[in-house]
Amino acid sequence: MTIPIIRSRAFEQDLDAFVGYFLDQHAYHAARDFGAAVDATLAFIAEFPDLGESRSNIRRSWGDLRVLPTKDFPRHLIWFVRSAHRIDVVRLLHGSRRVHASDFPESSK
Repeated sequence: MTIPIIRSRAFEQDLDAFVGYFLDQHAYHAARDFGAAVDATLAFIAEFPDLGESRSNIRRSWGDLRVLPTKDFPRHLIWFVRSAHRIDVVRLLHGSRRVHASDFPESSK
């Protein structure tokens, strides 16, 4: 059973920034492939929402914050919160970043 995916504004901004970077580098195929990989990973998360590493220690008030690498782009991490009836995708961050609670403001969920 798949669960509906809700993309936050912060996630969409992150996605736009990564695609924009690829386009700025004239890596048009990479930009296209990255977008497709993100979509495929989100579909996978919708089908298997309990996968991914639990990182609830970062923002405890959100409940089950999880992270999963993007298909074919494993250094790009999709951060999401699973609830009973939906999945809130809250951020898309590069794996080299040090992640803090401030990367997940209450308003971005």
